[in-house]
Amino acid sequence: MANLSVLFPTPDPIIPTTFEFKQLQVFNTSITSVTNGGQCCLWTVPANTSWARFEVWGGGSTGPGACCCQQPAQSGGAGAYARKTIDVCPGDTFRICAAGTTCCSSSCCGVEGFPSYVQNETSTNGSDTINLCARGGPPSCGRCFIGFSGCICIGNTRVESTGSFCGQDFGLPAISGASMGGTCGFQTYQHVPQGPYIGGGARTGWDYCIAGNGCQSIGGHAVWPASGGGGAQVSGGNVCWGHWGAGGLVTVTFG
Repeated sequence: MANLSVLFPTPDPIIPTTFEFKQLQVFNTSITSVTNGGQCCLWTVPANTSWARFEVWGGGSTGPGACCCQQPAQSGGAGAYARKTIDVCPGDTFRICAAGTTCCSSSCCGVEGFPSYVQNETSTNGSDTINLCARGGPPSCGRCFIGFSGCICIGNTRVESTGSFCGQDFGLPAISGASMGGTCGFQTYQHVPQGPYIGGGARTGWDYCIAGNGCQSIGGHAVWPASGGGGAQVSGGNVCWGHWGAGGLVTVTFG
């Protein structure tokens, strides 16, 4: 998987212009499962290493559940991205944690995604300190069909520019989902952002004016890493669960 430093190159005085580097990734391997509980580890800087670049992706948020006659007003949101490059010394240790998935939701409100982070555990004289974090995706919500009558855009994509990350050299904010709805779910769709960028993630709703009573969780599992979960639509007296948000990721490049 290419990291975002390829897409957003920036000069960095810490990294030599000619160098060989190594890379490791921290994440839970159950990337398409609700049982992804995240992953933490303690990384010790190996010999002959003078710098390290940490990249973190926060987890996506849950899509909203539904009951009675509801559909998504905003789908699950995408987690933020942040990176930082520091001087290190062999023997330094860092606590690295990648967010887990956010569990499914049966209520009309989805759950905010979990953060990913990197912190110094121990450091030697001459090493830099780091407290890097990337927030999880913003929470989602659902509304009754009757509230959609005559509306065009129900939930607009919202960029969480404040509080999305900490301790970064560069970051991309968390992003909320969006939805377009109509009476009885007619010609509805939702936008489920694939973190940490807005493109992709359109998922089609179910037309209950034709289909009648039923329950539908839209779009399947979230795209890993950091993407939000799809919301649910329901007609009649059913209860339907929204989908979980994808887990996070931490990439360490060093040399």
